[in-house]
Amino acid sequence: HADVGKLAGYARELGTVLFSSCFDADSAEALDALGAPMFKVASGDLTHLPLLRHMAALGKPMIVSTGGATLAEIDAAMAAIDSMNPDLPVALLHCVSNYPTEPADANLACMQTMRSRYGCPVGFSDHTLGAASTIAAVALGAEVIEKHFTLDRSMPGPDHALSVDPAGFA
Repeated sequence: HADVGKLAGYARELGTVLFSSCFDADSAEALDALGAPMFKVASGDLTHLPLLRHMAALGKPMIVSTGGATLAEIDAAMAAIDSMNPDLPVALLHCVSNYPTEPADANLACMQTMRSRYGCPVGFSDHTLGAASTIAAVALGAEVIEKHFTLDRSMPGPDHALSVDPAGFA
């Protein structure tokens, strides 16, 4: 947690916001202690209802990614959050958990389904290459965009090849 504390201090110096996905209660507690203004829930933890309840009880807004989830699973996640904090701001991210996602498979219409069903802000966790799907998501009303970032797209690991590098981000 010491490295995250250093990163939080550096973010404050830059005047930017630091928050992160929390994969367990200890991580949520540590981020809360560092003053993170919100929490991110990764798609793989959407069905981890005890974690969602724990995070909601901390009272920070949540961004919840929905990759691979059914509507019933999203219903259960939203109910778990609501059971701890019915007024908590929550944004749902439509996500296709393929790395990389083909633009034809992005199915951005899911954002409207989530917006209508849950009445909350929606966005897009973009695993496509390039910016076209991100631009389309914003045009369709995405209020939050998640795009993976790397300093070097040739690094090993599942995220680097689909991530945007500094030149692409600019």
